[in-house]
Amino acid sequence: MSEFGEDWARAILLPFLHPLFSALWGVGLAYAKFGKNRRYRALVYVCLPLSFIYHGLFDYIVLSEAVSPVFVMPLVLFLWFFVASSLRFLNRSSPGLPSPPNYPVASS
Repeated sequence: MSEFGEDWARAILLPFLHPLFSALWGVGLAYAKFGKNRRYRALVYVCLPLSFIYHGLFDYIVLSEAVSPVFVMPLVLFLWFFVASSLRFLNRSSPGLPSPPNYPVASS
């Protein structure tokens, strides 16, 4: 990729990817807080370095000439699916969320 293309790819993608990389650590914090098992507490110490590694891997793929930029998409999709599925699980298992309201049903 040319230098101009790299700049545009980073300028367009990074505002969306920084929260995604940070969400990986947030998922670890949420598992540690709401996890039923003590084992989940270790995820705090695992997910923060993982977010660093994913960000560094993204930068390496985008900036390196040895790796095709096509490999960014599987990296981002895997991370997005992992965070989305984890949030769905945590949303169901969180005790602090209110139950959905029961609206009255109109009788006919």
